Amino acid sequence: MVFEEVTLYTAQLKDIKPFYKDTLGIPIVDESERSFTIQAGQTRMVFMQNETNEEHFYHFAWMIPSNLFQEAKEWVASRVPLSRQDGQDQ
Repeated sequence: MVFEEVTLYTAQLKDIKPFYKDTLGIPIVDESERSFTIQAGQTRMVFMQNETNEEHFYHFAWMIPSNLFQEAKEWVASRVPLSRQDGQDQ
């Protein structure tokens, strides 16, 4: 299943924008005072300021082809610390 566009609400819009733009280096394709949009593969992800400032929790993952896993892991590890469990990061 491919999601063409998803909207995720946050009370911390100004705090998360630098993570996607600067840390991960994903270009902002659209923005306003109350939202910004990134393009992740075929999906536009719209991050919208929540009207109530209530914090929402989302968990999402991007599909990585198995033949590109090591390259993707090195890419992300150069930007953020990898989670570890029992000394393993996979």
